[in-house]
This record gives sequence, structure tokens and C-alpha cells, in this order.
Amino acid sequence: MEISDFFKSCKNPEQEYLLSGKDHYNTRKIFDFCEEQVEISARSFDWEVYELGEGRKEEIPDLINSIRTMPWISSHRWIYVRNADIAEAELLPILKAPVDTTVLILEYR
Repeated sequence: MEISDFFKSCKNPEQEYLLSGKDHYNTRKIFDFCEEQVEISARSFDWEVYELGEGRKEEIPDLINSIRTMPWISSHRWIYVRNADIAEAELLPILKAPVDTTVLILEYR
């Protein structure tokens, strides 16, 4: 999918998006765009970023709980996960049965 197609699709977002983390410029543009989809006043409730990495696997249960949490203010809860490949096994059940009100952006290395 082209980046312009991604932007268009977010008017009525899918539950899941998978990004390659190799293109840092476009990845940053997508990150900023996703953050802007949640109003500033709702970001502390409906926008989350997880930076998974070595020694950070303890955050995976929190990530799973966040994915399953309903949005508080916005119509969707947006969750951006960097290095999502680290939690691939734990995320697979969610990817098979996504949460309707969560937009999950998974950035792989």
C-alpha cells in the first residue's frame, strides 16, 4: 500500500496495519499522522505508543490489555507498536480476531 492510500484508508480505519520499520522517513510520517487522528484532548486516553525491545517483554501484557480496552473519548483507540516482531506470538491471536474499536499499527524491524 502506498503511503497516500494509507492516509485515505484512515478516514474509515482498518483494525490493523503492518509497517516495515526500514523506511524511517515514511514511518515517522505515518506515526505523526496516526497521532493526529486522536484529538489532543483525548490522546492521554485513546493514543498509546509501545516501544518493544530487548528487556522490555514485560510490557507485552500491558499492550494486550490496551488493545482490548475500549476507547474513552474517541471513536477508536489508536495504538502504535514499534518493534512489534518481538511480540509476534502474543499478538497473533489478536490479529486473528481484531478489536473493532482499536486501530493497531505494528511496526516491524
